[in-house]
Amino acid sequence: MTDNTILDLCGGTGGWSIPYRLAGYRVIIVDPLADDHPDNLHLKVEEFCAQVEIQMHDHLLDSVVGILCAPPCTQFAGSGSRWWATKDQEKPWLLQEGIDIVLDCRKVVAYFKRHGSNLRWWAMENPKGRMRRIIKEQRGIDIGKWRMHFDPCMYGGWLDPIGDTYTKDTYLWGEFEEPEQKPVPITHKKGTSPIHRASPGPDRWRFRSITPRGFANAFFAANP
Repeated sequence: MTDNTILDLCGGTGGWSIPYRLAGYRVIIVDPLADDHPDNLHLKVEEFCAQVEIQMHDHLLDSVVGILCAPPCTQFAGSGSRWWATKDQEKPWLLQEGIDIVLDCRKVVAYFKRHGSNLRWWAMENPKGRMRRIIKEQRGIDIGKWRMHFDPCMYGGWLDPIGDTYTKDTYLWGEFEEPEQKPVPITHKKGTSPIHRASPGPDRWRFRSITPRGFANAFFAANP
């Protein structure tokens, strides 16, 4: 028996998975910063991955139908490329932690692909940047080419009223159906949207990483 469960790894506020929860799916956000919904697990992906590998979550094998992965982009996004050389030299552990999260997400996906009976799709997102290249250089692992990339404005028509009228080039890896585009005019020039102009501070990265709602709606429609 299945209850149509979605795993949302590094899901934060759950922006990508919220259409599934609203539609009645059981959504499990795996993130220390997840809200207090009873289904969420306040764990790092590393901790969840370790639990999966010792079969602590085998009760989910028949219920998980989709896996969303949104590893933090801080160490990978091209928007921060001017700081890579300095940061990699002064705080090399930050990059290694970022790489570990990506690879742990992939381990969780691999486990459910091998042992799960109802997994239909999985997807991992990150902005345009160095993720694939640096993981191959640092760990000798090629995560493969992205499956698709998009700007939020390509899916703004999935909102009523229309929204997400800005660009932020984002890449997706995985096995999923590509969402139908409903493009809207761009009203913010490159680099001028509220996402790009967010005020500096400890929560800036969280605000900038929220999945555009229009894209989330389109992805859900294409990948139930």
